[in-house]
Amino acid sequence: MEQVLAGEPDEACEAHEARVQARAKEHCERLDAIVVGLLTRRGRRLCFDEVVHHDDHDALFRLRHGAQVAPST
Repeated sequence: MEQVLAGEPDEACEAHEARVQARAKEHCERLDAIVVGLLTRRGRRLCFDEVVHHDDHDALFRLRHGAQVAPST
């Protein structure tokens, strides 16, 4: 898609990125609901009371070590 948007105005690129992010967020929310439902039906619970996504390493670090601690980069 980068090749298609390369010559387009910034607004077009930003609109595309916003759409992609919105779809990804909606997708994650739907999957989260499925995961929670499956675990609940099997008498299980989430380790941190929420689904942690593999691409959200900072959130996982905060859940494990507390919000006041920042991950080192």
